[in-house]
Amino acid sequence: MLHRFNSSQQLTLAILRALEEPVSIDLLTSLTPLNSSELQEFLRKGIDAGFIAIHTDGDISLVADLPDGFSHRLDRINTKDHISELVKKMQMLSVQDSLGDNVRVSLLVKAEREYDAVLFAVGAARKAIRSNNSPKGLDLLEIALKLCLPHIDVLQWGPVFLETVNEVLRLRFNLIRDIDGIPGLIAHASRVAERLGDLRTLTRCDLVNGLYSYFMGRTKEGFQLLDSGLKQADALGDDDIMSISAEFRSVYYYLQGKYKDTVDICEAILRQSSLESGQHLETFLPEHLAWPSALGYCSALLGRYHRSVGILDTLWRRASMTRGDRNSCFFEALLGIVLIIMGRRKDAYEHLVSAREEAGNIGNAAALHVVMKGLAYYSYFEGDLKEAYRITKDITFTETIGPQYNWPVSLEMLYAFDLKGFPPIPSFNLEKEIERVLAGPNMHLRGVSLRLKALQARNRGEDLGVRLSLLEMSEADLLITGDPIELAKTRAEMARVKIAQNEISSARDLALMAWEGLGGYGQEFFPDDLAGMLRVNGPKKNGSASQDMIDRFMG
Repeated sequence: MLHRFNSSQQLTLAILRALEEPVSIDLLTSLTPLNSSELQEFLRKGIDAGFIAIHTDGDISLVADLPDGFSHRLDRINTKDHISELVKKMQMLSVQDSLGDNVRVSLLVKAEREYDAVLFAVGAARKAIRSNNSPKGLDLLEIALKLCLPHIDVLQWGPVFLETVNEVLRLRFNLIRDIDGIPGLIAHASRVAERLGDLRTLTRCDLVNGLYSYFMGRTKEGFQLLDSGLKQADALGDDDIMSISAEFRSVYYYLQGKYKDTVDICEAILRQSSLESGQHLETFLPEHLAWPSALGYCSALLGRYHRSVGILDTLWRRASMTRGDRNSCFFEALLGIVLIIMGRRKDAYEHLVSAREEAGNIGNAAALHVVMKGLAYYSYFEGDLKEAYRITKDITFTETIGPQYNWPVSLEMLYAFDLKGFPPIPSFNLEKEIERVLAGPNMHLRGVSLRLKALQARNRGEDLGVRLSLLEMSEADLLITGDPIELAKTRAEMARVKIAQNEISSARDLALMAWEGLGGYGQEFFPDDLAGMLRVNGPKKNGSASQDMIDRFMG
């Protein structure tokens, strides 16, 4: 069939085959050896033969289902030298920008200019990422990575491979794509970085490995790797590595339940971000799990409620206004949980129901999981333990990042279920969770678990000294986290033990510290049984505490 076309026409067919995508008549005119009238005759003949398609926008391409023999003959025309001349001609005429990035990479590869293809792909990926098209950027980087891998032992290829793999790792996390392939890439990157003496990449490898372990639910291993990577970053100490490591540092503190430190790091990242400096800050974690949501959530755990609501409400609204953004329901669910923490349950419930509907409609399983946790919390604080138990039992485990929860009311719910005699939930029961938390690095959850163990010891009638020892360990952990409410709850329980030991002065000191930790809300919901420890010559504490205000303390 190809014999119907003369040599110039065959070259034009080969050009269309090499370009892979529809091209404008102007571009084809600039590249073909045919003059204008010859090109029109060629197009008529190609269309009649069923080899050429004219698209609605006027662009020209070969049809998708060319006969195999026809395609193979065109490929034999498209030799390395022929493609090289085609690339040179496009560069000379400055028409290459009219082609798609993937086509330009493919042409360079066919010309056996793989290194140039990688450089172009990496540059094009940077442009895509700066234009907020990270999926396209990752696609281009994956092509560059595939081209690099056979050459990583060649000295010239080492630096461009490391630049490529570092960004591929970041975007795979950020977009949650091909996570399982990350350890293999880290192994390749570590080997090349060690050979080149690239300490920054070696540091990043430890940090990324730690984040991967955290991502896969291996919290303790992730914590250890992050600790190693951050120590290396501190040893290097320059602004670049400290900026790169900031997000990892926030995860490191978050894993430990050090929420004040987490918030401080997130605030520092905020100052570098586009919100204040006009600079785009590239993150590893997916948007809905990255530092802005951590800043909002951890602010609530520190009692900074207005700051927390402001951040999460803004994230929710911004995501809702962005076409195609699937994260608005996640942010709204998180906002709902924070409103429960604040005691604003009616507002919280409205947000959780709205987020549940949206998450169900778009199939966002992670957001739906957070919504159901929020609804379980809502039922718990409404006093409907049976419904809270039902929701908790039916929640499908979908999260792979860190523990299933970081608000310790999850543990307190399990304790309440246990006291009520509900059957233990096989995948999420009190004893297993306390054991897991006590073996892990999270001081916040550990401090609450130790308090619950003290309450269990009280229920069993164990020695006061055993209870006090557990509570003192709880206090030591919670002091570090910065959560005033959980610390106050532990100190209130310590005061009760001191009363039982007839150490009234110590009990009063602890009661006063608990009162102080509650800030301006103390008058509203300080426990009635300890109120007498605070009396001076003024009026007595009036009545029982307002339910909306006591929830977080008394939960």
